[in-house]
Amino acid sequence: MTVNNRFTEFAGELGCVDIYHHPIEINNEGKTYYLFGIIDSCTQIVWVELIEDLEALCLMFKTLKCFTVFSDYYNIKFRELLSNGSIEEVLKGSTDRINPFDMLLIEKGVIHKKGQGSSYAEVLNANIKEFWASLHIDLIKGTIYEDKDELKNKIISYLYYYNEKRVHKNLRGMTPTEFNKTCPRHI
Repeated sequence: MTVNNRFTEFAGELGCVDIYHHPIEINNEGKTYYLFGIIDSCTQIVWVELIEDLEALCLMFKTLKCFTVFSDYYNIKFRELLSNGSIEEVLKGSTDRINPFDMLLIEKGVIHKKGQGSSYAEVLNANIKEFWASLHIDLIKGTIYEDKDELKNKIISYLYYYNEKRVHKNLRGMTPTEFNKTCPRHI
């Protein structure tokens, strides 16, 4: 089942995790928000959560929320998760012997691959980078949101569009959700 830009044949075989580092403005709040996202490298299904604090504990909880969405709505359970430099920078600041993010992955039985620097990782991370570019143009660029709830609602609407309605050429002209229905599972 080879399709362009995919390196895995099974849904959940490998997820890529990243942080969107462009600050997002909320009207007169004076606070910086970021986005935390995971994309399944096979189906291209993506889920994103708004984060306020760049610390390992926050990443752990947002990862758990993303895993729940992938499992409950898309029947995807990850076997491996590839992180890049942005995640590694946050985890460096953890004073715990084993940081909460890695502890969650261990508890869930998910292998954590640190991929910064390898050409394989760069190609895999390109999927989530392309998503960030689309989201930036469609949702973030030049927009100031009234409040955090408005931003969260816009993100959820965008994820619905991206996963359920937008066809992807590299998925044989299907949406990620349609393509997901055709993918075998590793578990």
